Amino acid sequence: DEEGMTGFIEGRFAEIYFKSKEPKRLTGRLFLRGEIIRKMVKRTLEIDKVRTPFVMIASEFKVTGTVPIDGGREVSFKGIIDRIDEKDGTVNIIDYKSGRTELSFEDVASLFDSSVRLRNKAVLQLFLYTMMFKEGANGKLKPGIYSLRRFYDKLGFSWAVKMQTAEIKDLAGEQKELLDEFSQSLKSCLVEIFDAKSPFVQTKNNDVCRYCNFATLCRR
Repeated sequence: DEEGMTGFIEGRFAEIYFKSKEPKRLTGRLFLRGEIIRKMVKRTLEIDKVRTPFVMIASEFKVTGTVPIDGGREVSFKGIIDRIDEKDGTVNIIDYKSGRTELSFEDVASLFDSSVRLRNKAVLQLFLYTMMFKEGANGKLKPGIYSLRRFYDKLGFSWAVKMQTAEIKDLAGEQKELLDEFSQSLKSCLVEIFDAKSPFVQTKNNDVCRYCNFATLCRR
């Protein structure tokens, strides 16, 4: 429905960009951005069509959780899950990424290893979301990433997260030990952060400094 999609895109631009209730025709660079959105939406629908039938449960779903650490303290977390759907008894926790995100990771320990230059932060975030969502959920839980840069991969689109070559299919059941290990590693990381005897030090990974607002203070 190209006409309906045009109306929807113009309506969202009016509401979010122009702060107006009256949609208007997009021109110039805004028109180009609207066409990119149209292309991404159509490709998402093509990808979703392959997965049908499935049930769309929620989008922009807010989750919260706490992690207990030493001294009776708790660290609170919150996040927004981009998409939750259900297919064949499995609830899929899906995160959208605009970049070309890696879908695989070595092991849970690598997600917290500060010496690893290219830690998979997207998978770490997804595990955290799944951990928080799991508290009030029943059944199978499968994490996944819709990487927009992978939408047109020649070998076909894949959203499945893998540990090395093994697909992560159920973090609440048969692969529950991975989520348990993640929870324990997260707790250990937080304990170290809040330990007054453990000083903060400069990172050994200089690549991180390229995007740090405080690099001049460290004289990196």
